[in-house]
Amino acid sequence: MKKFWMPALVILFLNGCGPVYQTHYRYVAPSGWRARNCINQCLSDKTQCQISYNQQNQECRSEADITSLASNVINNNNSSSAYAPTTYPDYSNCNAGGECQQAYVTCYANCGGEVIITKTCVQSCPQPGQN
Repeated sequence: MKKFWMPALVILFLNGCGPVYQTHYRYVAPSGWRARNCINQCLSDKTQCQISYNQQNQECRSEADITSLASNVINNNNSSSAYAPTTYPDYSNCNAGGECQQAYVTCYANCGGEVIITKTCVQSCPQPGQN
């Protein structure tokens, strides 16, 4: 009976993972120098957004590292055993900020450009004819 449960759990786990899609953007530039200047400003804004996001993400990760280290020092001072980390950094709040791409797409379209968005399944893809 025990031999049945492990494969069943593995199958259940694998089936629980849904498909993973990757988004691709194709940009069709508008004509005219004003529109191109507008799009250049969009690109500049996107670059600044990404720099800001990267700085905030690094600060968040550093704070999580410090919090984890402090917790481990406190926990190990109260223990007579050899040093072993009991708390690991929690980076789950540090990965927000995917707004830069969406803001760029909106800006590009507002400047008169066309943005063609396609999504491609890259993992656990459904077979043709399946829902």
